[in-house]
Amino acid sequence: MKKILSVLVSLVMLMSALPFSAYAEEQAEHTHSLVESKTEDESASYTYCDAESTDKNDISIDEKNTYATVNVSRELYPESEHPYQNNARHNFAFEYPSAVSLSVTFSDKTQTEDTYDLIYVYNSENRIVGKYSGNELAGKTVNIDGASFRVRFYSDHSKTFYGFSIDNIEAKVIVNSYDTDCDRQENRSAAVNPYTEHDYRNNADETYYYTNAEASSLELYFSKETKTEKDYDIITIYDGCGDEVGSYSGDELAGAKVVVDGPSFSVRLKTDHSKTFYGYSFKCITAQTERDVQEDFTYPRSPHPYENNYNKTQSYTCPDKNTKAMEVTFSDSCRTEEKYDVVSIYDGDSKLVGSYSGRELAGRTMIIDGNSFSVNLKSDRSKNYYGYAVTKVTPLTGDSAVCPESTHPYNNYENSEYTYTSPDKNAKALRVKFSSKCMTEEKYDVIEIYASNGEKVGSYSGSQLQNKLLTIPGNSFKIKFTSDHSKTFYGFKVISVVPISDSVYDSQTLAFPESNHPYENSANEMYRYKSPNPLCRSLKVKFSDKTFTEKDYDIITIYDGNENKVGSYSGDELAGRTLDIDGNEFRIVFSTDHSKTLYGFSIDSVQSVLFTDYYEKTETKHSYALVKDENVGLYRNGVKVYVCRNCGDTYTEEEPSYVFDGELRYALSYCNTVYDGNEHYPDLTVTKKDGTVLEQGTDYDISYSGDGKQVGRYYVSVKLKNGYIGEKSIEFTVKPKGVSSVSVSALLGGFSASWDKQTDNTAGYELQYSQNSNFSSAKTVSVGKNTTNSQKVTGLSRNKTYYVRVRTYRFASDGMKICSDYTSAKSVTTGDCLSLNERAAEIAYTYSNVRKEVFGYSYQGRPLEAYIIIPTNGRYNKTYYCNFAIHGFEGESYRDGKYLVAEGNRVVE
Repeated sequence: MKKILSVLVSLVMLMSALPFSAYAEEQAEHTHSLVESKTEDESASYTYCDAESTDKNDISIDEKNTYATVNVSRELYPESEHPYQNNARHNFAFEYPSAVSLSVTFSDKTQTEDTYDLIYVYNSENRIVGKYSGNELAGKTVNIDGASFRVRFYSDHSKTFYGFSIDNIEAKVIVNSYDTDCDRQENRSAAVNPYTEHDYRNNADETYYYTNAEASSLELYFSKETKTEKDYDIITIYDGCGDEVGSYSGDELAGAKVVVDGPSFSVRLKTDHSKTFYGYSFKCITAQTERDVQEDFTYPRSPHPYENNYNKTQSYTCPDKNTKAMEVTFSDSCRTEEKYDVVSIYDGDSKLVGSYSGRELAGRTMIIDGNSFSVNLKSDRSKNYYGYAVTKVTPLTGDSAVCPESTHPYNNYENSEYTYTSPDKNAKALRVKFSSKCMTEEKYDVIEIYASNGEKVGSYSGSQLQNKLLTIPGNSFKIKFTSDHSKTFYGFKVISVVPISDSVYDSQTLAFPESNHPYENSANEMYRYKSPNPLCRSLKVKFSDKTFTEKDYDIITIYDGNENKVGSYSGDELAGRTLDIDGNEFRIVFSTDHSKTLYGFSIDSVQSVLFTDYYEKTETKHSYALVKDENVGLYRNGVKVYVCRNCGDTYTEEEPSYVFDGELRYALSYCNTVYDGNEHYPDLTVTKKDGTVLEQGTDYDISYSGDGKQVGRYYVSVKLKNGYIGEKSIEFTVKPKGVSSVSVSALLGGFSASWDKQTDNTAGYELQYSQNSNFSSAKTVSVGKNTTNSQKVTGLSRNKTYYVRVRTYRFASDGMKICSDYTSAKSVTTGDCLSLNERAAEIAYTYSNVRKEVFGYSYQGRPLEAYIIIPTNGRYNKTYYCNFAIHGFEGESYRDGKYLVAEGNRVVE
């Protein structure tokens, strides 16, 4: 009976661990094959669906076709979080349109809670291939017919494990149909398209991941039925890098098209606990491949994707010599690693037009003065993306009307007005460029410029108008010029006026006020912006991160359309800041002193907030209160739960959970390396205690103290971010190249060592010797020249064994001695006598007769041997016996009352 209950309880727990939608989805995905089974003791029976026993769709293949296997890039593989979360509801779809079958090998690490946390694998027809839990998928290869598969992952509320990852995906393709001329691919395996239940559930938080391995971008076409509860049930779309593409609710996505760069995206549906609607589904997903992108190669472009450590410049010159300026349009696909990989644009005079990173250039149209420009892309050594491409260049030849100019030089008591109206009546703004010769008496002779609506553009004197470029709203402007009674100079001259169309004027480049970079001293300039949208209620004005002025002296003052002061700012107070300004216009007054000049200001975006955004909601108003009772089942440590008093809806707020430096583990790919003349940048891996690997650029940034090319100590500096706090410096060393081996020979009471010279990036050598093979109580001799490759050591005990080894060294820039690894140790036994053949030369005499004689025996009965040396140079007239005591006899034996000893390089009595 206990066995019966255990089986039934297991079935109930399995059903409770999965939502009803899981079973509804099962029914819609395959034909049931019911199997009746009994318990072990055959006292109870139960029926279940054996999904794996259903017939599979066999693909018939033409025998004439030739097949090939393609390994898909690992970056595109589906993968769960590690460890996954409780109550996870995730789908992962993968498609390789050219494939006829896929072979998917799961990682050895794959593991879930046995029986309760489940992984389902489906083929392209949404038929289940297998259901797995525990470690059943670990290292397993699953063969799937068709061009796509889907992994559905569900977890309950208890234990969590690694989840799943994939080591390899092999796609089997037909070679003679692999290369296709199709411009766009509409996904043939619609069964793997993301979707929700219809209607979706309350309190849902589900994410669907989709990858098309051959796509460079994806067009998502949502069904007309797509709908959620307005403002409360949210659909969020992310690209493959996790960046948000957009958030939607209500019927905003019904029949809509969303374009996502790259081969992957994910859709997250998060709902409250009140009303439910259809949810979402896709009519189709269309993929654009790299070979579909048609670019005009006459325009500047980078490789797609660009390489690491890329630094190249592309230039373009307009063939029309009358071109005064150009409208330059960039591809919608433009993207680099934000803040690290930078695209810089220069005009024909090598003047910087602007620098951009991330998606700032995507779809952007800008005006560049002159008839030429250049684009430089500089990347670091980490992530790379599409890069940039110029898709269109429109030459602007300027108006045919005569441009205003003063007399040269102008007169005293000048009080003149000049009016200019563009022949182009549709011009939204005028791009006005002044001559490099412009000059008036500073502060006394003044040029004032007004837009067509009478608003003052600015006042200028001295050289402030030289080469200056102004964008003036409207199709006309007026110049008022006054001078005093003293000095006169060149005056002013407008050299070109380029009318700007509506489409370009409304773009980010031209519609926003911007100072000169750097700005001028003693400036007092005014800028205006007015939204062209009549329904504009307020403006969200975001200033560039580069905005910077001299603190407390160069002041940016902002007023709204009713001349109410919004604020005054200096230094970096406006850098990256977004201001909310009431009304549909604002004015900026920029005043500078006579000292330092810096970047000034520029504006990244101006967003119009419309009156229609503030309609009254007719549905139930939410009134939330914090839940303090931990027994309600919704409360978790580190999370605050709020419940609506009116409808019971809930939402959560995570308490800030910071991870500090001490809770992380840092590992370099190597901490020591040997000098080889190349640069060295060891890779860094940062992990949490639970094994989670942090991502460089997202969770931390790194920098290197040097290029690691010379012998020395270097540091990898780590600065944590994104909820991780702290900084750390990790050392790695480039050692000098060592000596391959050492040779040793015995001397009387010592030894002689020699080795191959190692002079490249070394300063000298260290010779170490010890009577112990482990080199305890070792002594070290330093050789201070790297050209000296031998060393003698004397004064040691005779007839003793010593171990010898050698290494190189060099001093680092901080004075620290950096040494190579030691050679393998060699052993030598010190001599206890002079070796005739070797030491006769050291005695520095030539002997004509030398013989060996045994002249006695020790008390141990050992023979006492001596060498009889007869000098021939006349210095000695007797025959001397030199006792070498080669058997360890230390007595002083001699004949004829004389005894010879070696002292330095000569023999003395």
